Amino acid sequence: MPMIIDEPRPGMPSILLYFDSLLVGDSMLMLPILRALRRAQPKAKIVLMCGRGTTFLARQGRTLCAGVVDEFIENESWDGIFPSPWHPGAIDRLAGRAFDIIIDTQSRFMTTLALKRVPHDIFVARARGVLLSNRLPIYFAPKGPNYGSRLAKLCERALGQRIAPELDWQLPEHLRREAAAMLSIPAGAQALGIAPGASVVEKRWPIDRFVELAHRQASRGRHLVFVLGPAELDLRQRLLAEFPRADFPQCAHEPLLTLAVAERMTVTVASDGGAGHLIAATSPRHVTVFARAKPSTWAPWARELKMVTPQDCGVDSILEIGTACVERHVDDFFQQAGDNSAGNAGHGL
Repeated sequence: MPMIIDEPRPGMPSILLYFDSLLVGDSMLMLPILRALRRAQPKAKIVLMCGRGTTFLARQGRTLCAGVVDEFIENESWDGIFPSPWHPGAIDRLAGRAFDIIIDTQSRFMTTLALKRVPHDIFVARARGVLLSNRLPIYFAPKGPNYGSRLAKLCERALGQRIAPELDWQLPEHLRREAAAMLSIPAGAQALGIAPGASVVEKRWPIDRFVELAHRQASRGRHLVFVLGPAELDLRQRLLAEFPRADFPQCAHEPLLTLAVAERMTVTVASDGGAGHLIAATSPRHVTVFARAKPSTWAPWARELKMVTPQDCGVDSILEIGTACVERHVDDFFQQAGDNSAGNAGHGL
């Protein structure tokens, strides 16, 4: 097979980023760094590869990375079994290609070794794969406060320049108008956005606690907005019966619209799931309820963030976290916003 050279010209490098998986939450952690990479290398060809299944960004979230990623390579044939690094549906898809820069974001040494075989000029990896990197001293393993910041450090080493997460979404005005039309927030009212879902059951704070929190906040005059995914239609019926005055924006089909909705909230609260990462990105103040004891690695990008863990509340699991423990952080944010401030003024910014 003839080798395909992906534009290895000065000022127009080809960059391959390899990820094991990119579900919604993973994607939202990575996206501000990918946007910063694009800003640092505006003429580069950026190729994003997902070795285990498909990626949210190549499908439902495609609008989130418009102009950022030039090509997606997915492994649709992955069967859910821990893959061999030479799985024919994964790295073998790179046969015959070469890149100026390869950035390996995962931590399995054998996968890194397989990627290293792809022709390249610069190769950067993390964890034990740092031994194979040609832009890192062997004693250096990139670390950072969260997973996204670790990717930023890898990119900085590969490019030889500093990059900062691109957190200003600059949403189109037509989406902001569409989001506003979906909501019925009274003038001057504070709005609480709630995203209870998570694809991993063990990460979900019990829905009954979200319901109790919502009742308490509604009794204080706060307007409720529930952000639900396409798999939560049954839950929508239950919540609609309990909270007939709440808003249920139909934005699951368009992630950018979800961001525009979250932008208009005063405070948002969510489980540690994809929807939570989406609304945290533009919410002025966000609370995440974590099942993890040390959540900072997977903390969402947020303007202002409070993280609630079982240990913070003196219990052993997320199932035991009481409503009052989460509500304390929600109320602190509302107080910070000001009892008389309009939660939806200026899109909540």
